[in-house]
Amino acid sequence: MKHFVFVLALVCATGLGWSATVTETFDIDDRGVGGPCTDTPASCTFFDFTGVTWTISGDASQMTASSDYLKTGGGALTARDVGAEMCWESPVYDISAGAADFSVDIDETGSDHEASDYVDVTYFVDGAPTTITNWNGLGDGTHTLIGDIPDDDDWGFQTVTQGALNGSTLQIQICILNTAGTEYIYLDNVIVNTDDAVQVPGLSRTVTIGLGFLVLLSGALLIRRLHL
Repeated sequence: MKHFVFVLALVCATGLGWSATVTETFDIDDRGVGGPCTDTPASCTFFDFTGVTWTISGDASQMTASSDYLKTGGGALTARDVGAEMCWESPVYDISAGAADFSVDIDETGSDHEASDYVDVTYFVDGAPTTITNWNGLGDGTHTLIGDIPDDDDWGFQTVTQGALNGSTLQIQICILNTAGTEYIYLDNVIVNTDDAVQVPGLSRTVTIGLGFLVLLSGALLIRRLHL
């Protein structure tokens, strides 16, 4: 476990605010799963999560060819003809020190995703799931995004966001279904922000710490620690 310690010896200070941003950019290629598979992701011929803190769950039984996959490449996580619902799952983040928000970029290309194809963005605060439905009118009452909306060009590029999340822990799950070798769905730039310096394990590709505000107070020695 790495420990980053920030020490401020101040002549005068009355307030200190911190923010933490953690970003997953999927910059390690060939991580995830690929067919042929028989049932679970662990059964897939290609199965590699070396050096990443996220995982994949779901029904891999329809990934019957080596060209079927949910894996990284070119700076994104790509789903091609997964055939049944497959899910990317983040680590569990500690958000107990302040309100959190997150965003994720979701793109698609290919020959017309059908109305049965979808992406579901679900977040778990303290283990309780909430699915973001009908994002920007491009999904329905069950799914975040679905094919054939607004037309055969599908949803294109979307950044799905959620804010004002309060609790002790946060986990993000993004489930995908597409059913043709000419259909591609891409996930990128999963960004988690918190209002204060907190322990945020995982998604450690890029970490930035920002000083929110500083007012001086005589003789203060302030120490904040961020565990990664």
